[in-house]
Amino acid sequence: MLKTNFFSYFSIIILEFLAKILYFPLWWYGVGLIKKVKSLFYFIKAKEEELGLGVWVKNILVPMYGQRDFAGRAISFFIRLIQVIFRSIILFVWFILALSALAIWLFFPPILVIALIFQIF
Repeated sequence: MLKTNFFSYFSIIILEFLAKILYFPLWWYGVGLIKKVKSLFYFIKAKEEELGLGVWVKNILVPMYGQRDFAGRAISFFIRLIQVIFRSIILFVWFILALSALAIWLFFPPILVIALIFQIF
């Protein structure tokens, strides 16, 4: 009785383990990749909200401090333009970092397999 249960449970455990190993690449490049892309999209969206880039672009022609003469409008336009440019550069850097994280996600398993093959042979 003990041997029968041991072998039946052992075979079930081994089969489940092999199934999980075989399912891993499908999950990594399927569901896992979709989750990673969504999380990176929300990350970039959150960074844009933190920088307030949309607010700066929306108010680029609104004069600062209610100063409606030509000098006030010109100064506020150029100050906001500089802010928009620098904040766009910062957001672009965050975007490049997010793309780098996605590239690492995509290329990590093949690189790991290649490294293991070189270690074994």
